[in-house]
Amino acid sequence: MRIFPAQRTFIAALPILFGVAGMALAFYPTLFSGFAQIQHDPADTRLLNYVLEHDYRWLARAPGHRALFSPPIFHPEANTAAYTELMLGMLPFYAPWRAAGFAPDTAFQLWMLLTGGLNFVAAYLLLRRCLRFTALASCFGSFLFAFGSPRLNQLNHQSLVPQFFTVLALYALVRVFEPGPASRFPGFWIAVFFASTTAQLYASYYQGWFLLFWLAVALIVAVARRTSRARLAWLARSHRWPISVCMLASCAALAPIAWHYLGAAGTVGYRQFWEASDMLPRFGSWFYMGKENWLYGWTADRAPFKYLSMDWEHRLGLGLVTSIVAIGSLYRERGKPLVRILGLSWLVVALLASMYRGQVSPWMLIFRWLPGANAIRGVCRIGIMELIPAAVGLALFVDRRARPPWITMGIAFFCLIEQGRVTFAYDKHPVRADVTALASQIDRSCPSFFYSQVGGGKPPWECQLDAMWAEFETHVPTVNGNSGSNPRGWEELEGSNVDSESDERRIEAGLSAWAAGHGMQRPDICWVKLRRRD
Repeated sequence: MRIFPAQRTFIAALPILFGVAGMALAFYPTLFSGFAQIQHDPADTRLLNYVLEHDYRWLARAPGHRALFSPPIFHPEANTAAYTELMLGMLPFYAPWRAAGFAPDTAFQLWMLLTGGLNFVAAYLLLRRCLRFTALASCFGSFLFAFGSPRLNQLNHQSLVPQFFTVLALYALVRVFEPGPASRFPGFWIAVFFASTTAQLYASYYQGWFLLFWLAVALIVAVARRTSRARLAWLARSHRWPISVCMLASCAALAPIAWHYLGAAGTVGYRQFWEASDMLPRFGSWFYMGKENWLYGWTADRAPFKYLSMDWEHRLGLGLVTSIVAIGSLYRERGKPLVRILGLSWLVVALLASMYRGQVSPWMLIFRWLPGANAIRGVCRIGIMELIPAAVGLALFVDRRARPPWITMGIAFFCLIEQGRVTFAYDKHPVRADVTALASQIDRSCPSFFYSQVGGGKPPWECQLDAMWAEFETHVPTVNGNSGSNPRGWEELEGSNVDSESDERRIEAGLSAWAAGHGMQRPDICWVKLRRRD
C-alpha cells in the first residue's frame, strides 16, 4: 500500500506525541514547577540520589569517595554501599548531567526524566520493530509500559524506574528465536541478551532479579511445548559456544557486586520471610489502584483494599478496562507461540508471588531456596513486570480490525486515562538550605561527625540524610546513615534526635560504644547538635 508524505509525517510524529503526553502524566510536578519540585518524597528519593552521587564522585575520584562500596557513611564501617541498591548501571545516565554542571538533585531529576523516556523508546522499538505492530498500536502499548499505574506508584523507589534494559533483553531474545532472515545474527543477539540482563542487574537488583526469575519460568513453559522445545534444543546445540562464552562473561561481570552483597548480608544478617510477608501480593493487590488514582481512588477505603497492610506497596492494578482489554487480547491470540509463552509465564509468576488465605504462599519456598530471593523484601514490586504483557495485550487490541476504529480508539484512550494518578513531590530548595546550614556548623578538622537535631522537628531518618548530604559539602565522613540495612552496633544511634536528657545519655553511650568497636577514640567523633529551625 502506498504511503503518502503526510502519512509518513503523522506516523513519525505519533511516538513523539504519546511520549510527551506520558512524560507530562508521570513527571508533571517536576516539569510544571520548573524543576523546583522533586519527586517523590525526601526519604528514598534522597537516599537513591545519594547513591548515584556517590557513584559519580567515585568515578571522579573525589575525596572520601574513592572506595565504591564504602561511602563515608556509618563511618568507618566498610561495604555499606551493599546495604541497598548500588545503581552503578545508571551512572552513564546520571554522570553526564553532573559533568555538565547541574546540581546533584537537579541531575537526579534529569536522570528520572531520561530513564522514563528511555523506557518508552525501548518499548516502542520492541513493539514496532521486533513484534511488528502498527505505529499506533506500538504507541499505546509503549505508553502503558512506560507510564502505567504500577510504575508511577513506585516513583518514590526510583531504582525501579529504569527497565529499558529488560526490554532490550526481550528484544534480543525474540530475535534469537525468530525464524528466517531476522535471526541471521544469533550470536550478536545472544551477546545483547546477556549484556542487557547483566546491565539490568547493575541498574536495579530488584528489576534484574525479577527478570531472571520470569525468564526461568518462561523457560519451563517453553520446554513444556513441543515446538518451542525443539527450537531451544537446536539453539543450545548450534550456538553452544556463544551462549557459554556470554554466560561466563556475565557471571564474571556480576561476581564483584555479588561478592560485596553477600559480604553485607553476612555482616547485617539475611532477611527473614516475615519481613517480606506483608509485601507479598494478595488477590486484591492485582486490582488495587490506590487512593491517588484519578478514577479509582474512591475504592481505597472499600473491601478488600482497605485491609491491605502497607497498601502503598500493593497498588498493582491497571484499571478495570485495561485489565479486561489486555487479558482478553492475550487470551484471544493465545495460538501465537510468543503470546502463549508471555501470558502463561506471567500468570505463573503472579501465582507464585501471591499470598493466599491462611498466610500460605509458594514464595516461602522461593524465598528460602532460590538464590538472591531472600534479598527481596518488597515482593509486590514484581507487579511492575506485568506492564510488559499488558503492553503487548493493548497493542494487540488496537491492531485488531474487527470493530469500528472509533470504538477501538475510545477504549484504548480510556485505558491510558486509567493510569492517571496524583504523584507527590517536595520543594528541593529548603532541603538544600538545611544541608548547607548543617555543613556550616561542622568543623572541617574533625576526623568524623555525628549530627543530632535538638528539640524535634524533622524525623530522625531525615536528619540522618541531612548529615549524609552535608558530608558532600564538608568532605568530613559521618557516623550518620540511612539505608536498606543498618550495621551492627548502630542501634542506639538510629534515633539521632535529642529531645531529653535520656536521649543525650543514650547517644553519648552509643557513640562511645561505636568508637570502641571500630578502633577509634570517642573524641574522633564530633557530635554536632543543632536546634531545629522554626
